[in-house]
Amino acid sequence: MDTIRKKLTIQTLFYHFPFFVIDLNFEEIYIEESFKSRLIQYFSGSKIHHALLLQSESLETALPIVKACLALLFCSKKTEGVACKECPSCKKIQKNVHPDIHFSFPTVSLKSGKAPTSDDFIQHWREFNSKHLYFTPEQWTKEIAEGNKQSNITHEECKNIARKLSLKSFEGDYKVSIIYQAELLGEASNRLLKLIEEPPENTLFFLLVQDLQKILPTLLSRCQLLKIPNPSEVTLSNFLMTHWNIPKTKAQELAWQSKGRVSEAIALYQKNEDLVQSLAIEWLRKCYSFDVPHINQIIDQLQAQGRQQVGPFLSQLIELFYLTFRHEHQRLSEEHRAFPFVANFSKVLSPKKIDVIQMKINQTAYYIKRNAHMKIALFALFLEIHKQLTLKSS
Repeated sequence: MDTIRKKLTIQTLFYHFPFFVIDLNFEEIYIEESFKSRLIQYFSGSKIHHALLLQSESLETALPIVKACLALLFCSKKTEGVACKECPSCKKIQKNVHPDIHFSFPTVSLKSGKAPTSDDFIQHWREFNSKHLYFTPEQWTKEIAEGNKQSNITHEECKNIARKLSLKSFEGDYKVSIIYQAELLGEASNRLLKLIEEPPENTLFFLLVQDLQKILPTLLSRCQLLKIPNPSEVTLSNFLMTHWNIPKTKAQELAWQSKGRVSEAIALYQKNEDLVQSLAIEWLRKCYSFDVPHINQIIDQLQAQGRQQVGPFLSQLIELFYLTFRHEHQRLSEEHRAFPFVANFSKVLSPKKIDVIQMKINQTAYYIKRNAHMKIALFALFLEIHKQLTLKSS
Protein backbone atom coordinates (compact mmCIF):
# COMPACT_ATOMS: atom_id res chain seq x y z
CA MET A 1 0.00 0.00 0.00
CA ASP A 2 2.84 2.42 0.89
CA THR A 3 4.49 1.63 -2.45
CA ILE A 4 1.29 2.46 -4.34
CA ARG A 5 0.86 5.66 -2.31
CA LYS A 6 4.44 6.73 -3.07
CA LYS A 7 4.03 5.96 -6.77
CA LEU A 8 0.81 7.97 -6.99
CA THR A 9 2.34 10.93 -5.19
CA ILE A 10 5.41 10.98 -7.46
CA GLN A 11 3.41 10.64 -10.66
CA THR A 12 0.95 13.41 -9.75
CA LEU A 13 3.38 16.06 -8.51
CA PHE A 14 2.15 18.31 -11.30
CA TYR A 15 -1.05 18.81 -9.39
CA HIS A 16 0.68 20.21 -6.33
CA PHE A 17 1.34 23.86 -5.67
CA PRO A 18 2.86 26.05 -8.41
CA PHE A 19 6.46 27.26 -8.27
CA PHE A 20 6.83 31.00 -7.78
CA VAL A 21 9.88 32.70 -9.28
CA ILE A 22 12.46 34.50 -7.15
CA ASP A 23 14.01 37.23 -9.29
CA LEU A 24 17.63 37.21 -8.12
CA ASN A 25 19.25 34.67 -10.44
CA PHE A 26 19.63 35.21 -14.16
CA GLU A 27 18.51 31.66 -14.96
CA GLU A 28 15.10 32.46 -13.49
CA ILE A 29 14.56 35.68 -15.46
CA TYR A 30 12.60 35.82 -18.68
CA ILE A 31 15.19 37.05 -21.21
CA GLU A 32 16.96 35.56 -24.21
CA GLU A 33 19.83 33.21 -23.35
CA SER A 34 22.48 35.08 -25.36
CA PHE A 35 21.71 38.36 -23.59
CA LYS A 36 21.60 36.58 -20.24
CA SER A 37 25.07 35.09 -20.78
CA ARG A 38 26.41 38.50 -21.73
CA LEU A 39 25.10 40.05 -18.52
CA ILE A 40 26.47 37.28 -16.30
CA GLN A 41 29.91 37.61 -17.87
CA TYR A 42 29.83 41.40 -17.57
CA PHE A 43 28.77 41.56 -13.91
CA SER A 44 31.06 38.73 -12.89
CA GLY A 45 34.04 40.73 -14.16
CA SER A 46 36.03 43.47 -12.47
CA LYS A 47 35.31 46.36 -14.84
CA ILE A 48 31.76 47.74 -14.78
CA HIS A 49 30.67 50.99 -16.39
CA HIS A 50 29.36 53.35 -13.72
CA ALA A 51 26.28 54.36 -15.74
CA LEU A 52 24.24 51.76 -17.61
CA LEU A 53 21.16 52.59 -19.65
CA LEU A 54 18.89 49.56 -20.20
CA GLN A 55 16.27 50.04 -22.88
CA SER A 56 13.31 47.83 -23.81
CA GLU A 57 9.91 48.35 -25.37
CA SER A 58 7.90 47.37 -22.29
CA LEU A 59 10.48 47.61 -19.44
CA GLU A 60 8.85 44.56 -17.83
CA THR A 61 12.12 42.61 -17.51
CA ALA A 62 14.38 45.61 -16.80
CA LEU A 63 13.95 45.72 -13.04
CA PRO A 64 14.41 41.95 -12.46
CA ILE A 65 17.53 42.15 -14.63
CA VAL A 66 18.98 45.00 -12.55
CA LYS A 67 18.23 43.18 -9.29
CA ALA A 68 19.98 40.08 -10.61
CA CYS A 69 22.97 42.20 -11.61
CA LEU A 70 23.12 43.80 -8.17
CA ALA A 71 22.79 40.43 -6.46
CA LEU A 72 25.96 39.35 -8.26
CA LEU A 73 27.74 42.49 -7.07
CA PHE A 74 26.56 42.45 -3.46
CA CYS A 75 26.17 38.72 -2.68
CA SER A 76 28.72 37.47 -0.15
CA LYS A 77 28.30 33.80 -1.14
CA LYS A 78 27.94 33.86 -4.93
CA THR A 79 29.29 30.94 -6.94
CA GLU A 80 30.00 30.91 -10.69
CA GLY A 81 27.74 33.83 -11.55
CA VAL A 82 24.89 32.73 -9.28
CA ALA A 83 23.71 34.69 -6.21
CA CYS A 84 22.94 32.63 -3.10
CA LYS A 85 19.55 34.27 -2.28
CA GLU A 86 20.22 33.58 1.42
CA CYS A 87 22.83 36.10 2.58
CA PRO A 88 21.65 39.41 4.14
CA SER A 89 22.42 41.37 0.96
CA CYS A 90 20.42 39.01 -1.27
CA LYS A 91 17.41 39.11 1.05
CA LYS A 92 17.46 42.92 1.20
CA ILE A 93 17.77 43.24 -2.57
CA GLN A 94 14.86 40.85 -3.01
CA LYS A 95 12.69 42.99 -0.70
CA ASN A 96 13.90 46.29 -2.23
CA VAL A 97 15.19 47.49 1.15
CA HIS A 98 18.98 47.44 0.71
CA PRO A 99 20.24 50.74 2.24
CA ASP A 100 22.80 51.31 -0.54
CA ILE A 101 20.31 50.84 -3.40
CA HIS A 102 18.08 53.83 -4.08
CA PHE A 103 15.01 53.77 -6.33
CA SER A 104 13.68 56.66 -8.36
CA PHE A 105 10.49 56.19 -10.33
CA PRO A 106 7.50 58.12 -11.73
CA THR A 107 5.22 59.67 -9.10
CA VAL A 108 2.03 61.74 -9.13
CA SER A 109 1.18 65.02 -7.42
CA LEU A 110 0.47 64.97 -3.68
CA LYS A 111 -2.65 66.38 -2.03
CA SER A 112 -0.43 68.62 0.08
CA GLY A 113 0.82 70.35 -3.06
CA LYS A 114 4.44 69.51 -2.18
CA ALA A 115 6.63 68.37 -5.06
CA PRO A 116 6.55 64.55 -4.88
CA THR A 117 9.62 62.35 -4.65
CA SER A 118 10.00 58.59 -4.76
CA ASP A 119 10.40 58.56 -0.98
CA ASP A 120 6.72 59.57 -0.71
CA PHE A 121 5.73 56.39 -2.58
CA ILE A 122 8.51 53.99 -1.60
CA GLN A 123 6.36 51.72 0.58
CA HIS A 124 3.75 51.47 -2.16
CA TRP A 125 6.56 50.72 -4.66
CA ARG A 126 7.92 47.89 -2.50
CA GLU A 127 4.49 46.32 -2.02
CA PHE A 128 3.74 46.57 -5.74
CA ASN A 129 7.10 44.98 -6.58
CA SER A 130 6.48 42.13 -4.16
CA LYS A 131 3.19 41.31 -5.91
CA HIS A 132 4.31 41.87 -9.50
CA LEU A 133 7.60 40.38 -10.61
CA TYR A 134 7.07 41.72 -14.13
CA PHE A 135 5.15 44.91 -14.84
CA THR A 136 5.03 47.79 -17.31
CA PRO A 137 5.18 51.57 -16.68
CA GLU A 138 1.49 51.77 -17.56
CA GLN A 139 0.63 49.27 -14.81
CA TRP A 140 2.64 51.22 -12.22
CA THR A 141 0.99 54.53 -13.22
CA LYS A 142 -2.44 52.93 -12.99
CA GLU A 143 -1.54 51.70 -9.50
CA ILE A 144 -0.77 55.17 -8.08
CA ALA A 145 -2.73 57.60 -10.27
CA GLU A 146 -6.34 58.59 -9.77
CA GLY A 147 -8.37 59.57 -12.80
CA ASN A 148 -6.21 61.03 -15.55
CA LYS A 149 -3.25 62.07 -13.40
CA GLN A 150 0.05 62.00 -15.23
CA SER A 151 3.13 60.47 -13.62
CA ASN A 152 6.52 62.16 -13.75
CA ILE A 153 10.00 62.33 -12.22
CA THR A 154 10.44 65.75 -10.65
CA HIS A 155 13.32 68.22 -10.23
CA GLU A 156 13.00 67.54 -6.51
CA GLU A 157 13.69 63.86 -7.15
CA CYS A 158 16.94 64.78 -8.93
CA LYS A 159 18.03 66.75 -5.86
CA ASN A 160 17.16 63.71 -3.75
CA ILE A 161 19.31 61.43 -5.93
CA ALA A 162 22.31 63.74 -5.55
CA ARG A 163 21.82 63.99 -1.79
CA LYS A 164 21.59 60.20 -1.28
CA LEU A 165 24.64 59.46 -3.41
CA SER A 166 26.71 61.98 -1.47
CA LEU A 167 26.41 59.79 1.62
CA LYS A 168 28.80 56.96 2.48
CA SER A 169 27.65 53.43 1.72
CA PHE A 170 26.12 51.58 4.66
CA GLU A 171 26.98 47.96 3.87
CA GLY A 172 28.49 47.30 0.46
CA ASP A 173 31.26 48.66 -1.72
CA TYR A 174 28.75 50.35 -4.04
CA LYS A 175 26.09 53.01 -3.85
CA VAL A 176 23.42 52.49 -6.50
CA SER A 177 20.79 54.70 -8.09
CA ILE A 178 18.08 52.94 -10.13
CA ILE A 179 15.99 55.35 -12.18
CA TYR A 180 12.91 53.61 -13.57
CA GLN A 181 11.49 55.14 -16.78
CA ALA A 182 14.34 57.64 -16.88
CA GLU A 183 13.02 59.33 -20.02
CA LEU A 184 10.53 61.12 -17.76
CA LEU A 185 13.40 63.11 -16.27
CA GLY A 186 13.21 65.40 -19.29
CA GLU A 187 15.03 68.70 -18.72
CA ALA A 188 15.43 67.77 -15.06
CA SER A 189 18.13 65.32 -16.14
CA ASN A 190 20.45 68.29 -16.63
CA ARG A 191 20.78 68.32 -12.85
CA LEU A 192 22.31 64.83 -13.00
CA LEU A 193 24.76 65.34 -15.87
CA LYS A 194 27.70 66.44 -13.74
CA LEU A 195 26.97 63.75 -11.15
CA ILE A 196 26.87 61.00 -13.79
CA GLU A 197 29.96 62.34 -15.54
CA GLU A 198 32.00 62.56 -12.32
CA PRO A 199 30.23 60.33 -9.77
CA PRO A 200 31.44 59.69 -6.22
CA GLU A 201 33.68 56.65 -5.89
CA ASN A 202 31.95 53.25 -6.27
CA THR A 203 28.69 54.81 -7.46
CA LEU A 204 26.54 53.04 -10.05
CA PHE A 205 23.62 54.34 -12.10
CA PHE A 206 21.01 52.13 -13.78
CA LEU A 207 18.73 54.11 -16.07
CA LEU A 208 15.77 52.03 -17.25
CA VAL A 209 14.27 53.49 -20.41
CA GLN A 210 11.29 52.65 -22.58
CA ASP A 211 11.53 55.45 -25.17
CA LEU A 212 15.15 56.14 -26.07
CA GLN A 213 14.18 59.13 -28.23
CA LYS A 214 13.15 61.09 -25.14
CA ILE A 215 16.57 60.84 -23.47
CA LEU A 216 18.70 63.97 -23.80
CA PRO A 217 21.73 63.29 -26.03
CA THR A 218 24.01 64.78 -23.36
CA LEU A 219 22.74 62.19 -20.86
CA LEU A 220 22.86 59.31 -23.34
CA SER A 221 26.50 60.08 -24.19
CA ARG A 222 27.49 59.53 -20.56
CA CYS A 223 25.95 56.06 -20.34
CA GLN A 224 26.70 52.62 -21.73
CA LEU A 225 23.62 51.49 -23.65
CA LEU A 226 22.29 47.93 -23.30
CA LYS A 227 19.24 47.13 -25.38
CA ILE A 228 17.15 44.31 -23.91
CA PRO A 229 16.11 42.14 -26.89
CA ASN A 230 12.47 41.27 -27.40
CA PRO A 231 12.07 37.59 -26.40
CA SER A 232 10.40 35.25 -28.86
CA GLU A 233 7.08 33.50 -28.24
CA VAL A 234 9.02 30.24 -27.93
CA THR A 235 11.14 31.72 -25.13
CA LEU A 236 8.03 32.93 -23.32
CA SER A 237 6.13 29.64 -23.66
CA ASN A 238 9.18 27.72 -22.36
CA PHE A 239 9.45 30.14 -19.44
CA LEU A 240 5.77 29.68 -18.56
CA MET A 241 6.12 25.90 -18.68
CA THR A 242 9.31 25.85 -16.60
CA HIS A 243 8.56 28.44 -13.93
CA TRP A 244 4.76 28.48 -13.76
CA ASN A 245 4.02 24.81 -14.42
CA ILE A 246 1.65 25.75 -17.24
CA PRO A 247 0.90 22.92 -19.73
CA LYS A 248 2.61 23.29 -23.12
CA THR A 249 -0.52 23.99 -25.17
CA LYS A 250 -1.76 26.62 -22.71
CA ALA A 251 1.70 28.22 -22.47
CA GLN A 252 1.93 28.51 -26.26
CA GLU A 253 -1.55 30.03 -26.36
CA LEU A 254 -0.66 32.60 -23.69
CA ALA A 255 2.60 33.48 -25.46
CA TRP A 256 0.69 34.13 -28.67
CA GLN A 257 -2.13 36.10 -26.97
CA SER A 258 0.31 38.32 -25.10
CA LYS A 259 2.55 38.87 -28.17
CA GLY A 260 5.59 37.81 -26.16
CA ARG A 261 4.99 40.12 -23.17
CA VAL A 262 5.43 38.16 -19.97
CA SER A 263 3.46 40.51 -17.69
CA GLU A 264 0.40 40.24 -19.93
CA ALA A 265 0.78 36.44 -20.23
CA ILE A 266 0.92 36.06 -16.44
CA ALA A 267 -2.05 38.43 -16.01
CA LEU A 268 -4.10 36.33 -18.45
CA TYR A 269 -3.04 33.15 -16.66
CA GLN A 270 -3.89 34.54 -13.20
CA LYS A 271 -7.27 35.71 -14.46
CA ASN A 272 -7.93 32.15 -15.57
CA GLU A 273 -6.66 30.91 -12.17
CA ASP A 274 -9.23 33.13 -10.43
CA LEU A 275 -11.99 31.55 -12.49
CA VAL A 276 -10.71 28.05 -11.70
CA GLN A 277 -10.49 28.85 -7.98
CA SER A 278 -14.08 30.15 -7.98
CA LEU A 279 -15.17 26.90 -9.60
CA ALA A 280 -13.22 24.86 -7.02
CA ILE A 281 -14.81 26.79 -4.14
CA GLU A 282 -18.26 26.23 -5.60
CA TRP A 283 -17.48 22.51 -5.96
CA LEU A 284 -16.46 22.17 -2.30
CA ARG A 285 -19.56 24.00 -1.08
CA LYS A 286 -21.75 21.67 -3.11
CA CYS A 287 -19.78 18.70 -1.76
CA TYR A 288 -20.61 19.74 1.79
CA SER A 289 -24.31 20.28 1.06
CA PHE A 290 -24.48 17.13 -1.11
CA ASP A 291 -25.97 19.12 -4.00
CA VAL A 292 -25.82 16.37 -6.64
CA PRO A 293 -27.49 18.33 -9.49
CA HIS A 294 -24.99 21.19 -9.21
CA ILE A 295 -22.04 18.79 -8.86
CA ASN A 296 -23.14 17.08 -12.08
CA GLN A 297 -23.32 20.49 -13.81
CA ILE A 298 -19.72 21.27 -12.78
CA ILE A 299 -18.55 17.82 -13.89
CA ASP A 300 -20.25 18.34 -17.27
CA GLN A 301 -18.56 21.72 -17.55
CA LEU A 302 -15.13 20.23 -16.85
CA GLN A 303 -15.75 17.35 -19.22
CA ALA A 304 -16.69 19.78 -22.00
CA GLN A 305 -13.41 21.68 -21.48
CA GLY A 306 -11.35 18.51 -21.85
CA ARG A 307 -8.78 16.66 -19.77
CA GLN A 308 -6.23 19.49 -19.84
CA GLN A 309 -8.54 21.73 -17.78
CA VAL A 310 -9.09 19.10 -15.07
CA GLY A 311 -5.46 19.33 -13.92
CA PRO A 312 -5.64 23.03 -12.92
CA PHE A 313 -9.04 22.42 -11.27
CA LEU A 314 -7.73 19.57 -9.12
CA SER A 315 -4.62 21.62 -8.35
CA GLN A 316 -6.88 24.39 -7.05
CA LEU A 317 -8.73 21.91 -4.83
CA ILE A 318 -5.44 20.86 -3.25
CA GLU A 319 -4.41 24.51 -2.92
CA LEU A 320 -7.61 25.29 -0.99
CA PHE A 321 -6.99 22.39 1.41
CA TYR A 322 -3.40 23.55 1.84
CA LEU A 323 -4.61 27.09 2.65
CA THR A 324 -7.08 25.66 5.15
CA PHE A 325 -4.32 23.69 6.87
CA ARG A 326 -2.13 26.80 6.90
CA HIS A 327 -4.98 28.89 8.31
CA GLU A 328 -5.31 26.48 11.22
CA HIS A 329 -1.62 26.76 12.15
CA GLN A 330 -0.79 30.27 10.99
CA ARG A 331 -3.80 32.48 10.38
CA LEU A 332 -4.24 33.33 6.71
CA SER A 333 -4.17 37.03 5.86
CA GLU A 334 -7.64 38.54 5.54
CA GLU A 335 -6.46 40.17 2.30
CA HIS A 336 -6.04 36.77 0.66
CA ARG A 337 -8.67 36.29 -2.03
CA ALA A 338 -9.76 32.93 -0.58
CA PHE A 339 -9.86 34.05 3.08
CA PRO A 340 -13.70 34.18 3.58
CA PHE A 341 -14.10 30.64 2.26
CA VAL A 342 -11.05 29.19 4.03
CA ALA A 343 -12.02 30.73 7.40
CA ASN A 344 -15.38 28.91 7.33
CA PHE A 345 -14.10 25.77 5.64
CA SER A 346 -11.48 25.19 8.35
CA LYS A 347 -14.28 24.64 10.92
CA VAL A 348 -15.22 21.27 9.41
CA LEU A 349 -11.72 19.97 8.69
CA SER A 350 -8.87 18.38 10.59
CA PRO A 351 -5.30 17.51 9.51
CA LYS A 352 -6.33 13.86 9.17
CA LYS A 353 -9.27 14.72 6.92
CA ILE A 354 -7.11 17.01 4.78
CA ASP A 355 -4.54 14.25 4.30
CA VAL A 356 -7.21 11.75 3.21
CA ILE A 357 -8.86 14.20 0.81
CA GLN A 358 -5.59 15.33 -0.76
CA MET A 359 -4.62 11.73 -1.34
CA LYS A 360 -7.96 11.08 -3.02
CA ILE A 361 -7.53 14.15 -5.26
CA ASN A 362 -4.07 12.94 -6.29
CA GLN A 363 -5.48 9.49 -7.08
CA THR A 364 -8.24 11.04 -9.18
CA ALA A 365 -5.68 13.14 -11.10
CA TYR A 366 -3.60 10.03 -11.74
CA TYR A 367 -6.58 7.97 -12.96
CA ILE A 368 -7.82 10.73 -15.27
CA LYS A 369 -4.33 11.17 -16.67
CA ARG A 370 -4.33 7.42 -17.40
CA ASN A 371 -7.61 7.81 -19.36
CA ALA A 372 -10.10 6.80 -16.67
CA HIS A 373 -13.71 7.84 -17.31
CA MET A 374 -13.64 11.48 -16.24
CA LYS A 375 -17.25 11.76 -15.07
CA ILE A 376 -17.09 8.59 -12.95
CA ALA A 377 -13.73 9.59 -11.43
CA LEU A 378 -14.91 13.08 -10.52
CA PHE A 379 -18.20 11.87 -9.09
CA ALA A 380 -16.32 9.33 -6.94
CA LEU A 381 -14.14 12.21 -5.73
CA PHE A 382 -17.26 14.21 -4.84
CA LEU A 383 -18.59 11.32 -2.73
CA GLU A 384 -15.28 10.92 -0.88
CA ILE A 385 -14.97 14.64 -0.15
CA HIS A 386 -18.57 14.80 1.10
CA LYS A 387 -17.90 11.83 3.37
CA GLN A 388 -14.81 13.45 4.89
CA LEU A 389 -16.41 16.88 5.29
CA THR A 390 -19.41 15.52 7.15
CA LEU A 391 -17.52 12.89 9.14
CA LYS A 392 -17.33 13.64 12.86
CA SER A 393 -13.74 14.24 13.95
CA SER A 394 -12.47 11.60 16.36
